[in-house]
Amino acid sequence: MDHKTLFYVSFFIAFSMNANRLTPLVHPEIEVVFDIPLAFDLTEFMYQIVIGWLFCFLLGLLLLNKLGVGSDDPPKVKLLKYVLTALFLAVSLLFSIYSQKFLFDNLMNSRIFLTNSVIRFLVSSGLIFVVVRVLKLAQKHRAKELENEILKSAYFKAQLQNLKAQVNPHFLFNSLSSQTGLIAENSNAAQKYVKNLAKIFRYSLAENSSSLVGLEQEMEMFHA
Repeated sequence: MDHKTLFYVSFFIAFSMNANRLTPLVHPEIEVVFDIPLAFDLTEFMYQIVIGWLFCFLLGLLLLNKLGVGSDDPPKVKLLKYVLTALFLAVSLLFSIYSQKFLFDNLMNSRIFLTNSVIRFLVSSGLIFVVVRVLKLAQKHRAKELENEILKSAYFKAQLQNLKAQVNPHFLFNSLSSQTGLIAENSNAAQKYVKNLAKIFRYSLAENSSSLVGLEQEMEMFHA
């Protein structure tokens, strides 16, 4: 679920960071900005979308699984993760700049291009850091809810076992009391009573590990 969310968020960020390239299509009357002619190139636009999405998605995956700094990490591990994250960011920025330069070779103003690239890169990275932080908080919330459910289940199971432990002795005492009166009245019925009582206790011991027993199984025991 987190990876799917990261997938779509990365695409949204990549598209948003490159939406300005659609200006010639939306406003064809604007032909020049900062003395740079505007021209829409579909290949370049799609390339930037793919590069931006790939960068955001990989950075998010690394922060979620490998490079995410946890509060329990030793100082050396934290430092290593910070260094690796910075290295990944630097390599990604250089690749983005030089791939654009060599593949399309349409830079009219290198200074504006570099400034624009760095700004888009920093904003994209910041948004991914925020998204990963939110996803990690959601993970902790889900883990806490699961832990609470496990504790509730264990609590109710302990209550049920305690109730069983209380019911079984009372059942035994009542059964023995009934058997005492039955022996004096009808010895044959008393023998049958003892056999059925033994059968019930064997069944109770066999099913002691189960919290719930089906009605059909109980009826079979009743008619046996």
